[in-house]
Amino acid sequence: MSLRFNAKSTVLGLFASGALFASLPALPTESMNLQSSRGITAHLEHNYFNWNGDQDRSGWQRITPVTITYAKKNWEIGLRRAYIESENESTGSQGRVATWSDTSLSTAFTLGQLAWPVRLSLDYNEPNGKASLEGDEKNAIMDAHLVQQTRFGEGRNVTPGISVTRALGAKDTFGVGLSKVFRGAFDPNSDVANDRTNPGDETIATVQWHHAEQKWLVTGGLTYIHSGVTKREDVDYYRKGELWNFDATGVAFVGTRQQLVATYRYSYRERDRYINNVSGQLEKERFNSNGESHFLALDWAYKWHPQHVLHVLADYLDIARNEYDQINSLFIPRRKKWGVGLRYDYHISSRSSISVSAKHFRMEDEQSPNRPTGEDYDGSNVYLLASIEF
Repeated sequence: MSLRFNAKSTVLGLFASGALFASLPALPTESMNLQSSRGITAHLEHNYFNWNGDQDRSGWQRITPVTITYAKKNWEIGLRRAYIESENESTGSQGRVATWSDTSLSTAFTLGQLAWPVRLSLDYNEPNGKASLEGDEKNAIMDAHLVQQTRFGEGRNVTPGISVTRALGAKDTFGVGLSKVFRGAFDPNSDVANDRTNPGDETIATVQWHHAEQKWLVTGGLTYIHSGVTKREDVDYYRKGELWNFDATGVAFVGTRQQLVATYRYSYRERDRYINNVSGQLEKERFNSNGESHFLALDWAYKWHPQHVLHVLADYLDIARNEYDQINSLFIPRRKKWGVGLRYDYHISSRSSISVSAKHFRMEDEQSPNRPTGEDYDGSNVYLLASIEF
């Protein structure tokens, strides 16, 4: 068995690391497409977060998803569900939720015989989680940069998509994709009457490019997300601004035992629109309440045995302050977050593997009129992934 790293192991390794999950939406179906062979594959994950902040603020969250995929010839089918425990232990804001998530179903068909291979996909979210919260349960929703799940259920969503790829010579691949998320309505708060919410549908367009050399490769892309109008009881309420994401990943292979992966992502959201109570129309906010963000992650891996790989992980997130003046209630200060950790991969056989990672992170919010001294958070994240192919 060779000690050499390859592109496939690099992609699967990124899936195994906890870093990717910080940026993905709740219970992402993207992971269903990471097939290393045809047949049935089962993934069992466990993601644990624990954090502490100033003024007796703390909390934790455990997420245990199970993903089963089946692939044969040009077809891929996947099912994913998770058990979630989330508890906010902050003084005066205690709250706990323990529930199964919604069920995610995914299917895709690839027309691989074409000169420009086409992949057709359809994702479905069955709303059998806990979308409606009551009483102190709402306190179990915590900051998205401290835990992973900020929602325990939503509406019935349907997402058709299409992507096209084209090989440009032996080293380059170009791809474009388009999908539409049709979101269903749900009641987020059982303590409030007449607040049934229908989140705006989303249109997602992507452009990707991949270039591979013998000792290195690079992948880059641009994603555009257009959000529709969020309604409450069928009345226009809010619309998120257009989101632009640029990402780039570089991989360097050092000999047959070492590999370095560097990932950079830039995100910018345009101004949101809110309902004007006088005119009854949605109007673009005066200043942008969304701060742009930069994210950088590094992963150095050393394979000392065909079955054993050790990773050293580091990442940094910087979210700029938004455009409102500090005296405005809509002002959000600058946020910085960095983390370091280790990951260990054990390849039991060609069809089964286990990965475990542990990270420590620190997050700092700069001072503002509401918090003159700013606010600091410390936390940890332990992630386990077990995979087996049949």
